[in-house]
This record gives sequence, C-alpha cells and structure tokens, in this order.
Amino acid sequence: MSFLSPEQLVEYRDKGYVVVRGLLTEQEVRDTREAMKKVIDEWYDVYDITGKAGPAWKEVVNIDPAVLSGDVRPDDRYQSVRKLNKLVKHKKQFFVQQVQHKYIVDICRQILGEDVMLLQSMALLKPPGTGEKKWHQDNAYFRLTPLDVFAFWIAIDPAFVENGCMHLVSGSHTEGVSPHSVPQDAKSKDENKGAATYSLTDLPNTEDVIPVPLNPGDALVFHGALKHFTPPNKSTCPRFAVQYHYAASHCQPSVCPSDGNSIMQIPTDEEHDERQLAFDCDPCVEPQYWYHRKAEMTVIGKEREGGEYI
Repeated sequence: MSFLSPEQLVEYRDKGYVVVRGLLTEQEVRDTREAMKKVIDEWYDVYDITGKAGPAWKEVVNIDPAVLSGDVRPDDRYQSVRKLNKLVKHKKQFFVQQVQHKYIVDICRQILGEDVMLLQSMALLKPPGTGEKKWHQDNAYFRLTPLDVFAFWIAIDPAFVENGCMHLVSGSHTEGVSPHSVPQDAKSKDENKGAATYSLTDLPNTEDVIPVPLNPGDALVFHGALKHFTPPNKSTCPRFAVQYHYAASHCQPSVCPSDGNSIMQIPTDEEHDERQLAFDCDPCVEPQYWYHRKAEMTVIGKEREGGEYI
C-alpha cells in the first residue's frame, strides 16, 4: 500500500510539506496522550522519592526550571513539562512501537526508500503560557547530506494559532539550509539555552508565513530544510503533539560551513555527559550539533555500517 497519493507526494516535493488527515485513529490519539502522561508520571515517581532524576531522565524530560527549584508547583504536573526527548532511545515501549506504525513506515518508504533510521523521537506538550520555538530548519541541527531527512509532527490535541500550531514557509526547503546562529548572550549550555536559541539569522517575510492548524490525529509531514516555527501558547489549552525525525541510512555528516576542510568528529562516550548539549565547533557562525545525529534505531532495512552515529 502507498499511504500518500501521487498528488500528495508531488505536494510534498514542491512545497516541502503535506498535511495527512487522520494518520492516527481516535483510539491511537488517546493511547498516545496516556503514554506521554505515563512517562511524566514515572519521572515524578523517581524525582519525588530521590530528589533527583539522574542523567537518563534529564535527557528524557524537559521540566520547567522553576518547578525543579520548587518555586512553582503546578496543580497539574503535566503543565510543568515542555518536552519529552529520545523516547525510543530510552526504550519507552509505546513510542518504540509508534515510530514503526504501519502508515508511518509506508510514508518513510515513499519519501526515503528502503533503508531508514529514526533520528529523533520527541513529545511536545507546550503548556499554556509556554513561549515560542524560534524559526529554524531541522537540518541546521542534523547537518546531513544528501538532505534525505523529514519529520512527522502529529497533533494529539487540537493545534491552532492561539495555542502554538506549526507555522511554515512553503517551498523554503528548496533554498537549502540558511544561516543559523546563537545570540552571544545565549551561548551558555545552562538549561539548554544554546539549543533553545539556535535559530535562523534572517526571519522570513510575514506575508510568506502559513499557519497549519491540525485536528487530533492529523500529521504535518515536512522536509528537513523547511523553515518553520511555533508561536507562544497564548490560550488556556495545552498542545500535546509527537514529532519523529527520519533520515535515509546513506546520509553523511556535511562539512563545517565555516571550514570546508573540517568534518565534525564523533565524540567519545566519556565526552557525552559533558558535551551532550554543546555545539561542537562553537563559536562557528553555523555550529554543527552532533548530538542530533545519534540515531535512535533502524526502522527499515539494513543496519548502518559504523554504528548509530550518522
């Protein structure tokens, strides 16, 4: 079966994105919401007992710093979490299965072919009052070539302008990766500031920006070079979503944009804890972000030679 129609594939190639209505059923949406909450409940169980979550949980659960310090204790614990990361890497079994969903895998085949790796598994909660995710292109983080990279952004709650649905620039994937940078006052790794502020140096024209509202179960399928952002959640509603990035197994790291003779070296395991959120050639104008090239699993086809790093 080919899940995307020929017309949808043309739309994806031309515009850099396509909206897939009803990728997940109502029951699958409910199950996904409960799975997200279960991960958060597990984090709180560990944290409430021990007073700390440990390095693995720190990687998975992005808690508001004010909650960790005890300054804020929301009535609803789920409103204290902005994002869940690396769910498949940490063997959260619901998500291990979901990234291999039959429709998702079929779309992966249509877009990338028969050898596909999962780069990243995330759940995005965006509670009321949460700020924007700045304008960026995903391959500015991955820095892969050829640019056979794309993502699913699947709504679990209704996603609309007021609660921070996806906004994008149609056709911007054809321009390649534009310059990104980290403001000098945000170079610190504390609280993921570098990752959070790494964004397009030049913002798109307002008239070119398209909001993409989605119903629960709908998916935005978009190219790794598509320019996009999400505005603040100004509503009283949460905006649960999951996002999965996939890449063809033949992808390779691109050269450093500031030094065409330099290719980022894979860090050793000993470096991981210290550098997991560091830009690896900082203070480059467009630093490569090696951490995002550590694939979480092979989804289709043969294992990649040389291990999990792309």
